[in-house]
Amino acid sequence: MMSEHDKISKSCPYCLSTGRLYVYHGGSNYYRCDGCDLIFRDGRQHENGDDLHRYYEDHYFDDCAEDEMTGQRNSIYRRVMDAIGKEAPPGKLLDVGCGCGFLLNEARRRGWRIMGIDPSVKSMDHAENMLESRLFRGTLETFPLGDTFDVVTFINVLDHSAAPWKDIQHAVRLLNRGGLLFLRFPNGLFHPVIQQISSGFMGNAVMHKYLVLHEYSFTPFFIKHLLSDHGFTGIEIRNASLSGGSVFSRILKKTFAIAAHSLYLASAGKMIFGPSLEVMARK
Repeated sequence: MMSEHDKISKSCPYCLSTGRLYVYHGGSNYYRCDGCDLIFRDGRQHENGDDLHRYYEDHYFDDCAEDEMTGQRNSIYRRVMDAIGKEAPPGKLLDVGCGCGFLLNEARRRGWRIMGIDPSVKSMDHAENMLESRLFRGTLETFPLGDTFDVVTFINVLDHSAAPWKDIQHAVRLLNRGGLLFLRFPNGLFHPVIQQISSGFMGNAVMHKYLVLHEYSFTPFFIKHLLSDHGFTGIEIRNASLSGGSVFSRILKKTFAIAAHSLYLASAGKMIFGPSLEVMARK
């Protein structure tokens, strides 16, 4: 039988320090590590990694690809490529978790030589039809050795992984020396707090669909810790641009974005509290 201590604390899967019960969301407890600040979901990422892979392989497209297919994320992909273009000239770009291929299409349009990885069967079928280019259906663990890249991107992918630190290890292997790593993910400082605030209001059901917690949730402290552990330098973290959606969704996101950017400016970049974060780092 699970003790009361086991219910309120778990060993961190990354640094093995104590993770304390932090927030309840979507039927799962999430714990926040005292050591590295990782926020992790109870159970599934530790016990059913194969089940997690099969879900993304067979079901993710039907459950989650609508915002890609309707163009809601196109502005994100343009801004990602704008940011990358300021740091690196067109070269070889690998998009991990490329989904339906829209970021790759934007990169190709700008002169990049592209490669995409994704386990989703239907997503990769769509990407192949659009790109007729270099694609690999699978994961970084099964990606063949030999090729290296100037840029590796993870756009709203790393927090879905069964072991994000292993994916970062693979990214190190795949990047050329001086290569650029670009991450985008939900802000672990934002969504749990909004969940806790909204849980006391009648609007909790409305807010629920705007809250994003997957297998893991990352804070700026954890990401700096993770990337530094794997030898990355020049780590820059900032509030990310927002996706589209309904009129209400855009207004809500814009309100959060203005408030977050105001905090960012007022704190000289120390307070990063937008709904999503972008990270750039060099190998």
